[in-house]
Amino acid sequence: MKARVVEMLAEGLRLVDVARVGNMPSMSAIARMRREDAEFDADVKWAMQVRVLAQAEEIVEIADRAGDDVVEMVEHDEVGNERARRVTVFNSERVKRDALRISTRQWMAERLIPKVFGARTAHEHAGADGGPLRLLIGPTAEAYEASRVTNDRSGPPKD
Repeated sequence: MKARVVEMLAEGLRLVDVARVGNMPSMSAIARMRREDAEFDADVKWAMQVRVLAQAEEIVEIADRAGDDVVEMVEHDEVGNERARRVTVFNSERVKRDALRISTRQWMAERLIPKVFGARTAHEHAGADGGPLRLLIGPTAEAYEASRVTNDRSGPPKD
């Protein structure tokens, strides 16, 4: 049964859809199996990543499909009779729904496979005024500064 759950997830079904299929374990049972069986949990994570990769590829298909972006409509007069003139109208609902489908797939990909689809962040480290970092091991910075003043050997003391 565990293998079938993994197979169904890899084929594109969501976990909630797998749980709805007859003879399959419920969501809580699947969660319990994942908690108790590390290998099954790893297999489920892998299957979910396979599903997300397929959905990420669907993004291109959704974006490239332009056939339904415009709709041809027939004008009617006040009585409801069809006029001879046809009008092409931009289908904004279809475009908005496709944009939502794309952003949902991107969000899922970023969350489930962050190393591949996540936002890249770079951490830069710099010291005071953008200079190099100064690493102190041992005494505190105040003790270090005090030792520099007392150990200054730039020459004999001046009167």
